[in-house]
Amino acid sequence: MNWENLGAVEAVLDRYGVRPILAVIPSRRDPKLAMGPTRDDFWQWVRQKQSGGWHIGLHGFEHLYHSSDAGILPFHRQSEFAGLPYEVQRDKIAQAVDILGTQDIKPTIWVAPGHSFDYETLRALRDASDIRMISDGIAVLPYSEAGMLWLPQQRFVFSRVGYGVETICLHTNWMTPAEVERMERFIGRYSALFKHELTEVAAAYSNRKRSALDDIYRSAFFAERQARGLIRKWIHSKNGQ
Repeated sequence: MNWENLGAVEAVLDRYGVRPILAVIPSRRDPKLAMGPTRDDFWQWVRQKQSGGWHIGLHGFEHLYHSSDAGILPFHRQSEFAGLPYEVQRDKIAQAVDILGTQDIKPTIWVAPGHSFDYETLRALRDASDIRMISDGIAVLPYSEAGMLWLPQQRFVFSRVGYGVETICLHTNWMTPAEVERMERFIGRYSALFKHELTEVAAAYSNRKRSALDDIYRSAFFAERQARGLIRKWIHSKNGQ
């Protein structure tokens, strides 16, 4: 991956004592993610992050999309898991967990490639792993559903402080220096917001069910996302003329 970018992000996180979720692909096969030289000490680096309190997320198996099913969350109509038979999904997850296990790495959170998975994926996770937490979902606060604790994941940039509890998804391969600077300003200004231990969050919301407010928020979120997409298409069509 882009190790220069990751190093810059890692330095900011270390400076402010932030221990993030590190999403790891056990057997990367997606050519789009070949962004830099491989590191012989990669697994050692992941183990160091794990021992330092970073939370390891299982980011699929190979990061290859095999279906056009968006799954539970309508972000993208492609998936490594959604729409595939349960047995296929379970085998993928079992292989992924085994690979990490041989490296003494224990994932505790599910981070689906493309945010695309279905309820069979969750059943496969329960049967083939010890993972009971998901970094995904659109809601105001974390909630329990289908045997998993969902940590809302609905933001991709450091912009404003809102109400609730959520994770921020960073694709470090493509981050610009300006985005890293914005991240540092944000964390520096609101550093107290990043000090909570994930175990504390899990304990606080383990019995919370998804509420009507969560459903309203989710509907509004995807309605706005769809509207933005239509506007972008209209602008592109006008520019094309």
